[in-house]
Amino acid sequence: MKLNDPIGARVIEHITNRSCDAPAVLSNLSTSPQPSLSGNSELQKFSRNSGILLTPLKQLGISGWSPTGCTGQGEGILVQDAAHSSDGVFTIDVQILRFGIDGLEGPPSRFIRVEVEKGVAANSYVEKNPLRKGDKILFGGPVVFDNDPFRFLEVHPIDLLVRSDQVPQQFANALSLPAPVFPRSYTVVEGDCLAYIAERAYGRQTWYKVYRANRRKIGYPDIIFTGQVLTIPK
Repeated sequence: MKLNDPIGARVIEHITNRSCDAPAVLSNLSTSPQPSLSGNSELQKFSRNSGILLTPLKQLGISGWSPTGCTGQGEGILVQDAAHSSDGVFTIDVQILRFGIDGLEGPPSRFIRVEVEKGVAANSYVEKNPLRKGDKILFGGPVVFDNDPFRFLEVHPIDLLVRSDQVPQQFANALSLPAPVFPRSYTVVEGDCLAYIAERAYGRQTWYKVYRANRRKIGYPDIIFTGQVLTIPK
C-alpha cells in the first residue's frame, strides 16, 4: 500500500500508532444523521465538489480528520443514498443496528458516517454496487473524528464494506461483534450516568447491576465522576 497509495498508508500508520479509548469514542456516536450531500442545493453541491481540495488536506492531517486510534465494525441501514464527491470519495450515512470497538458495543439508535476513500477495495465495491437508502450494510475500519464543520464520528473502511444480504450466513456470523468480556473495567467519561453505561454494556438500562458492583465507590447512584474506574459485572 505504501507504493500504491503513500498518503493512505501514512494515514493508516498514523491511526494505528495511537491508543484507543473505546468507551470515550463510543460515547460520541451521533444521535441524528449528518446532513445529506446528495441533494441539489448550492451548499450540497459545494460539499461534493470541495472534496477534491479538502480530502488531501485531511489525509495529511492538516485539517478535518482526527484519528481516534480505534478500529470499529458493525451493521447499519442507509438513511440516504450514498453520495459521490468530486475527489472519488463515497459518503454513506447509516443508522446503527450494532457497532462496537474492542468488544464494547455502542448504544442503540445512533448514527455514523461511513467515508470510503479512493483507492481502497471498499471504494471499488461501492462503484460496482450502488448503495441506496434503506440498504443494510456490514462495515468496519479505522474510526476518526471529522471536525468540519461540526465534530462527528466516521468509519473509513478499507475492505470491510458489503450489503448484508450478499454475505452468506456463516461469514456474517464470523463478522459479528465479539462477545464482550465480563467483568471488566470502565472509565467514566463526561456526560455518563449509570443507566447509559448499563445500556452500552447490556443493551438495557439496568443501572442497578453496575451500582451494586460499585457500592464502595459510589455514594449515590445518580452521582458519578469523570475519570472514575467502575467494574462492569456479568
